[in-house]
Amino acid sequence: MPGGGRGGFTLTDGYSFTFNAPTPYAWLPANASTLWMDLGLGVAAAVTLGFGVWLLARRRRLAPGEVIMVAAAATLLIPLLLPQMHERYFYLAEVLTAIAIFVDRRFVPAAVGIQAASISTYLAYLENARNVPLGLAAVVALGAGVAAAVVVVLRLRTPAASRGVKSAFRRGRRLTGERVAS
Repeated sequence: MPGGGRGGFTLTDGYSFTFNAPTPYAWLPANASTLWMDLGLGVAAAVTLGFGVWLLARRRRLAPGEVIMVAAAATLLIPLLLPQMHERYFYLAEVLTAIAIFVDRRFVPAAVGIQAASISTYLAYLENARNVPLGLAAVVALGAGVAAAVVVVLRLRTPAASRGVKSAFRRGRRLTGERVAS
């Protein structure tokens, strides 16, 4: 079957290149050309490679909080862009986007969006009925992915010193608060 068959497991609605995952592939008909799958693989590779090159070109180490934010965005964007994903591939993104809120509150829309999109797909599986159209869940998930990417790029474009973030050692103190001998 060209489009990869029906989405979901026992759901009766057919989707191309998605298995109950809230991805843009939900917008394609069940008989979509495999060209869409190749295009999706190319876009996912380009985004991943481009972001990796950009991170390396920055020539700055990521702070621990920034690592969490990059991981949250990556685990959200990669399954969103790749074809033939299941809803379960978003589990890690759901957890990491929630943790990323503690690093930067601007992650709230991304975390809420992916939670809402994912819950709608879990309910469709558990109830064997779709209460929220998969295409709508895909719009919400895509919005969450864009929001996460924008927050990460904005955060990493601003040097840590201009955000008021300084290393404990640069301030002359260890993390325990004791003074470092100079």
